[in-house]
Amino acid sequence: MEAEVRNEKKAAKIMADLTAKTAGKNSLAEIGAAIGDTIHKVPEASFASPFIPMAGFEPAVIGHVFSGKYTTGVSKAIKGNNAIFFVHTVQVTPAPATPDYTSEQTSIKMQYTGNIEQSFMEALKKQIKIKDYRSDFY
Repeated sequence: MEAEVRNEKKAAKIMADLTAKTAGKNSLAEIGAAIGDTIHKVPEASFASPFIPMAGFEPAVIGHVFSGKYTTGVSKAIKGNNAIFFVHTVQVTPAPATPDYTSEQTSIKMQYTGNIEQSFMEALKKQIKIKDYRSDFY
């Protein structure tokens, strides 16, 4: 918990510094020059996979990319899991229409069913205060 709070405060400070340094900058090249960092282009991003090469799992950033706000300009600083990002979407290719979503529904149901069962068992163990003594016998 302490590490999360520390990271949140650190991210807020970095975002404030970056916002001040990048005020009035209208392109990623200008922002990169202002903060003294290089711009890394992501050749392809997918809404289905919130993974960014060289950055890792970044669902908040991918959500901003697909929001449609940044096709005409550069975003404000976006706090990700591993870094602070600036986004400019070059092109969005719409997904093909899917006539049948049953496979996606089944996949999501299976995923959440497993998560619910596991969470239920963990909550039950905590509430009942079960102690596991199997290691004493083996």
